[in-house]
Amino acid sequence: MGAAEKIWNATEVAETHSSEIPSSSRTIDHSLSLPEMRPRIVSVFCFFLAFLLISLNERFICCIQFGMMYNPVCCFKFMYLSLKLEKYCWFVHVVEGLRYGAAERELFKDLFKQWSNLDESDFSLETVSVLKVSVREKDGSAVSTTVRLYGPNTEYVIDRQRELQAIPHLSAAGFGAKLLGVFGNGMVQSFIDARTLTPSDMRKPKLMVEIAKQLRRFHEVEIPGSREPQLWNDISKFFSRALTLKFDDSEKQKKYEMVSFEEINKEIHGLKAMADRFNAPVVFCHNDLLSGNLMLNENEELYSINGNEDLEIEILQNKTGICCDHMVIPFLSEAVKTQGMNSSFFEKIYWADYKLLSAALIITIDTIRSSTSGKLYFIDFEYGSYSYRGFDLGNHFNEYAGYDCDYNLYPSQDEQFNFFRHYLKPDTPHEVSEEALDALYAETNIYMLASHLYWAIWALIQAKMSPIDFDYLSYFFLRYNEYKKQKEKCFSLAQSYFQSH
Repeated sequence: MGAAEKIWNATEVAETHSSEIPSSSRTIDHSLSLPEMRPRIVSVFCFFLAFLLISLNERFICCIQFGMMYNPVCCFKFMYLSLKLEKYCWFVHVVEGLRYGAAERELFKDLFKQWSNLDESDFSLETVSVLKVSVREKDGSAVSTTVRLYGPNTEYVIDRQRELQAIPHLSAAGFGAKLLGVFGNGMVQSFIDARTLTPSDMRKPKLMVEIAKQLRRFHEVEIPGSREPQLWNDISKFFSRALTLKFDDSEKQKKYEMVSFEEINKEIHGLKAMADRFNAPVVFCHNDLLSGNLMLNENEELYSINGNEDLEIEILQNKTGICCDHMVIPFLSEAVKTQGMNSSFFEKIYWADYKLLSAALIITIDTIRSSTSGKLYFIDFEYGSYSYRGFDLGNHFNEYAGYDCDYNLYPSQDEQFNFFRHYLKPDTPHEVSEEALDALYAETNIYMLASHLYWAIWALIQAKMSPIDFDYLSYFFLRYNEYKKQKEKCFSLAQSYFQSH
């Protein structure tokens, strides 16, 4: 696959999406540095503090910017290192008057006509693990947004048209950030004030339950267009592109030539034949539900009554507790009664002077316990597509391995069953039958193998196309070898299931 191959046009994508979303054919040069930052004296202190904290192996790292030009490549490498170490990455900028560059400011003015007459001083930029752009409007209110730049050559592995089609519908269903605008090589979205999860967070019981419930809701979202499952189509495309790669680096070429594409092709067809026997439900899948695509705002709580989504209410909390005590809950005649409320969510409830207003009741809640420790967000749907339920589950479980790819951390059968109960019946997990658990367990672990093949072949393409300094070829062998290691056990599990049903 040569670098000249054209399989996607960023400008065309920006101009052909839904007309309801602002678009611009402008692009931002990935190689441009952000504005120079002028440090205060405190920078020296922060520098030594950072080294002290790192030496003490605390759970965060400080990245100090000294009067040098901001370098996105270095920043990415630092973030990647911090993630591998499962640290929280704090960016301490220590700046005065950081302002948005001319090219980026003009992009925003082109995208959002209501901001076209604002002054340069009304635009500001900061990095909080993402590129955050804040705009001060004429009335003095501030709007925070996130700018996502598509990585160079990611079009070889990502269908941007499919992504842009899905985002508005997922956003309307409460998933991810709202799509505000698109441009030639990126998009602008609303800003989510939350932290990214770590791999170890995902297996915490409360978060595991919440992820399972939200994944079920995610799979119920309807996305217009073809519902043909894309898993095997995408693997086939990856395989075709990976088949004819040529590397300038002789060591990389030698390593690439060790790959047996004949063997891989045989494995793909054998695995597909086994997976097809499950007749797994086809749903819209995230396909990349790793910890980095899960965010948690621990000051924003999500509550529900009897697990009924029609009765969901969001409460913003501050350090002193709940900052509002009046909530509008949809009125559901017999359902909204004190005896019908799940006592596990409430310690004390009393009715205030309620009124029927537009089929709603206003109630006052004195003390509430949340079933979760914060509001969970699914983000980044660039690999999303209609696919098989089992793939999204198996792929998510593979991500328990973390950035060090320690597959000994793959969830146990008991952990998977707990996840499945809340996925299959979020309201009444105790009612899930053993038969249903056994079926989903066998299905998920066959598609877990497909996840290894998918990302292994993906890594071969990235080894050629990605500018990121990462050993993708070694990653291919890591994932493919794990596939071969787990294959016999998973096939045996599937065969046993089919023999008993």
